[in-house]
Amino acid sequence: GSHDCISSLITPLVDSMLNEYSGPLPDGPEVQAAVAHIVEEAISTFMFAERNDEVECIFKVVVSLYTCFQRQTLRARSKPAIANLVSIRRAAAKFGDKTVDNVGDAEDMITRQPHVHAITNILSSATILLQPIRGWYEALQTDGEERSFLQQLLKVASNEIDQEAQDLSCTVGNWFTEDRQLETWVSNALMYMSQNPQHEQPQTAIDVSGLDNTLEELAFVCQISARYCEFINTIKDKMSSTPFPSHISESANEQPLYFLLKEHSAQYAALEDCLSKSSLDRAVEIAAPVEIEDKRFVPSVVEDAFSVSRKAIERAASTFNSNALDTLACRIYEAWGPEGGIYRALIDDAGSNHANPMTETLLKSHSGNTIDESTAKKEDLTAAFLDAIDDDIGVNHSSNRFLENTEVTMKSRRERRLLGSLCILNGISSASTASRALSD
Repeated sequence: GSHDCISSLITPLVDSMLNEYSGPLPDGPEVQAAVAHIVEEAISTFMFAERNDEVECIFKVVVSLYTCFQRQTLRARSKPAIANLVSIRRAAAKFGDKTVDNVGDAEDMITRQPHVHAITNILSSATILLQPIRGWYEALQTDGEERSFLQQLLKVASNEIDQEAQDLSCTVGNWFTEDRQLETWVSNALMYMSQNPQHEQPQTAIDVSGLDNTLEELAFVCQISARYCEFINTIKDKMSSTPFPSHISESANEQPLYFLLKEHSAQYAALEDCLSKSSLDRAVEIAAPVEIEDKRFVPSVVEDAFSVSRKAIERAASTFNSNALDTLACRIYEAWGPEGGIYRALIDDAGSNHANPMTETLLKSHSGNTIDESTAKKEDLTAAFLDAIDDDIGVNHSSNRFLENTEVTMKSRRERRLLGSLCILNGISSASTASRALSD
């Protein structure tokens, strides 16, 4: 009797909710609170049913309705970001650009990094839905069978929201791997890392700018995914006082997003290592004196290498990936250590030569000794005119002028050597300070 009556009343409502409903849903904190209150009241009321099978039937109906509502809410909140990404991918495919790179003129994340924006939107929306459920679970005051039913409902609901979020974010994550051509980047990076610089054959070049932009996105994807997995683990830990249903995994480490995170983290570690090596090698190659204070020079390799090292370490730390951080730490230690390129560059006086075409000459770097080009030309014309007059009157100062020029040249060379030595000493001091800063 009563069982059939209840089923006849609820079944149409369940069907309407569970079928592919695509209409607008009410949303907002007030709606979530109202739905939670309705669920509590429904379970409390139906606990008075005459038969246990009626209670079980009603509980399943309530669970289905509540979880369906939460899944639809998550989809509705994530839809704009995913739709934006889909439209960008379609536009890129239409114009033959498979990289989905900077479509549009806007400077915001939605246009420049649509994958990052979509994954962030999905996982943050799921977190916003899951956080009140955890608080609701911890605040349950009822005892007995009603409390047990509510606990099971909240566990199932949290799992359904999590599964929906992981499915959506994994889809976008796979699009990101494809659109940003991560496998091609990794293949090129491994080729670059394996080549021998002593060979005469042409060396594989790395697009440093493109790789850096890709790493910025990949690092953020790893960060937001790692934060979400950690959050899900805390949710499951909080709800571990009662056993989960058999079909629910009790750890985020067994979920698809976690495996995708491991794949992205491995790709990030390889690419960041390649970029760091390429940038540090380039810093040694183009080393030249740079003025850091008034008339104080250091080899540019120290400043450039410190900037590259700090950026790489900070970005690796932001991914919450210990393997990537260990890989970068080893690379940085190798570069700055006794056998590293930076150490050898300082010992070999690389970047201390003030005659290096990569830097300005010594005379131009000191305002007091700066010689205007027009003034120099006038002096040369004056000297030539006086020499001509001396020749006419039988006076030859060529030998004296040669000695004077020789003395000036020797003085200029000694001054450059002295300044080069000072530059190296400043570089060693700066390198020591930079090493301590990196180790901290």
